[in-house]
Amino acid sequence: MNGSDFEKIVDDADYINYDYGDHGETVLSVHFQSCFYFWNGHTSEIRQAILNCYTKYIELWGGHITWGFDPLTDWKQKKISNLPSLQDVITKRADPDEVIEWYVADGSFEDDKIEYANRYVFSLLTNRAWQIQHGNILYFRLPRDLFFNQTTHDEILRFNQYCLQQLRPWYMVSGMQAATPFSDEGVKIDLVSQARDFKGIYIEDSWDTMRMPYGIRGFDWLTFVSNDLSEKIGGALKLQDTLTKAKLRFQTIANGVLIQASDYPELIPNGTPDPQGYLKLNHILRPLRDGNYGSMGDATYLGENDQSFDIPLTDLWMRRFDHERVWNDLVSTAKSRKPKSIVKLSTNHICEISGRYRYEDDYDYVRNEPMPFEEPDSRENDHRSYIILNKGDIAPYYLKLGQHGELLETMEIEWTLFEEFNY
Repeated sequence: MNGSDFEKIVDDADYINYDYGDHGETVLSVHFQSCFYFWNGHTSEIRQAILNCYTKYIELWGGHITWGFDPLTDWKQKKISNLPSLQDVITKRADPDEVIEWYVADGSFEDDKIEYANRYVFSLLTNRAWQIQHGNILYFRLPRDLFFNQTTHDEILRFNQYCLQQLRPWYMVSGMQAATPFSDEGVKIDLVSQARDFKGIYIEDSWDTMRMPYGIRGFDWLTFVSNDLSEKIGGALKLQDTLTKAKLRFQTIANGVLIQASDYPELIPNGTPDPQGYLKLNHILRPLRDGNYGSMGDATYLGENDQSFDIPLTDLWMRRFDHERVWNDLVSTAKSRKPKSIVKLSTNHICEISGRYRYEDDYDYVRNEPMPFEEPDSRENDHRSYIILNKGDIAPYYLKLGQHGELLETMEIEWTLFEEFNY
């Protein structure tokens, strides 16, 4: 989908709040965004890499940044000229047990009661040294029209690769993603509507940083998979071979593989066929997916007609490319069934039953204790690893990770079928 085709349909993905004057304000939109999930944000090396990425972003697009939150004064919203520099924040919070948090954007900063779907954003949040397997996130956003301009398109992709080389992330997703205000509190219902109308729009969520040891939430037009993460599906060379056979474009860069699903990002309006590249990539990366993610931002059920991304709906959204009915027929596909008998599936074996699988003997190797869970027949408060597999998929390995996400061992294990899907 090129720029002109994109603009013909993207207006339906823009949500305007007319409480903000006669012309209203766009509170939810779609723009180009890249989200990097990485380890070791408490270290001076990664903090310098973060600073390098931010400095480069400001060099290229800083003229559009007008305001931000001051992390040194209780997150007070300020004009950009009144903010401390990110360098100052990193210097003053040099202790590895201090969090580095940063958010700057374009738009008006004079009325903090108005929420805008900002077009330019640079945001990050790091972990503390004492935290166990807690990830970090950095994302940047740019207007979609820049992406479809050939000069700035190439500039954006060069910057994206620069950040990959600097941060060496666990994984990354880039494409036309949901553009929300800093807080998505006022657009939770709209996010669901947007996602129902456009299957190809990715939705960023900072909860991903807590779930990094368990896998990824999905893929986008560009997806980066680190060499360590790819060990879960047989390693980088195996992944590259699979991508080659699927005729998907990729390149090795930094510490992993950068994969491109199609010529341009796809919105995939409701009722249109799923692009083959997206289906192929979903199939290849599905064994990497977190099978018990939780909810994207809010576990609240607001009612049949006013639903946010609660836990069941989040799960279906993550599975939206697994079968044509999953996202089109929510009521039907939400009904799964418990297996009639115990079904075991070993690493590297072919899955015969589509469903959700669990590692029953999952262990916390950092704390040296079994992973906690409450009820054997429930996923709620279950910290064991889950995966999603369709019939024909290859069961993945288990990655034994250290305190800060370092890969210690790739283990062959036995997965147990937890629930069978209704397709």
